[in-house]
Amino acid sequence: MLYRHRKLRPWLWRIWFTSGLVAWMVMIFFVSSLSREELGRGGTFQEEPITYIGGGMPSLPVHLIMYAVLAWLVQATLLSFNNSTGRIWPGALVAATFAILYAITDEVHQSFVDGRYSSATDVYWDALGAVSAAATLGYLISNRPRLRGQLARWLLPSGASSLHDP
Repeated sequence: MLYRHRKLRPWLWRIWFTSGLVAWMVMIFFVSSLSREELGRGGTFQEEPITYIGGGMPSLPVHLIMYAVLAWLVQATLLSFNNSTGRIWPGALVAATFAILYAITDEVHQSFVDGRYSSATDVYWDALGAVSAAATLGYLISNRPRLRGQLARWLLPSGASSLHDP
């Protein structure tokens, strides 16, 4: 019974992260498919609090956050399938690359929507958010103390081979 529970738990995490990744990608696609009128005043979404700061300057945090979350979800999905510590940085690279490619396709998609246009600046800020998020998560995961490994050795007095040695 316990063995089946241990085998089931990784699949639940895989389904959870993969579902979140797909839902986030659909949300980005949906927001990109809305026209300027639907995003603007009185439309489906209010543009000012979501995408603009101050006097009409485009909101960079929106692009940074949307693609940072995308990179985190890609990286978490990859790690749920293979949680080897040797694959953290390649996973971060794949996550950042995937998010950047999705940002490029999103800008191409926006160019076909009425009242919207594609922008290389948006791709730049999306890429910056994705790379910084993937690098941050990779750093946090690779440098966390492992309870059975490094942390247990730190607790041992010098020269002791186990916790029972004086």
